[in-house]
Amino acid sequence: MRALLTWPSTATRTTTITPYIFKTADFGATWTKLVNGIPDNTFVRAVREDPKKPGLLFAGAENGVYVSFNNGADWKPLKLNLPTVPIHDLVIKDDDLVLATHGRAFWILDDIARYASSPTPSPRRTSTCSLQQPPPANPRRWRGGKSRL
Repeated sequence: MRALLTWPSTATRTTTITPYIFKTADFGATWTKLVNGIPDNTFVRAVREDPKKPGLLFAGAENGVYVSFNNGADWKPLKLNLPTVPIHDLVIKDDDLVLATHGRAFWILDDIARYASSPTPSPRRTSTCSLQQPPPANPRRWRGGKSRL
């Protein structure tokens, strides 16, 4: 994927409420619309690709966040414990997905590498089960502004 384009302009939101995500692979000569699975009554504010797993995309929309495991061809809502809130921006930092929401501050999904390492990644797998080695953890307890191990 060469480039992604989202279109959350004010004029678009007031006249037509529909998602606009486009991609190009030929430096802008042709563009493909990528909104399969995102409802028509919402708009997308930001799209980010996992730097470690090409094709794993996250889209922040007016009604939540969506994930695509196949380079944007299909999108699925990524709910988990996130309420229905507008996602204004998102970033992938150190294998964590960080969302800037409107009304709920920040929301962090820890270790998105587990989605990328699975052959058919999904937050709720029901057909088969696989165990993965968890990364090392650094437990900390915070009390009165001091960190204790």
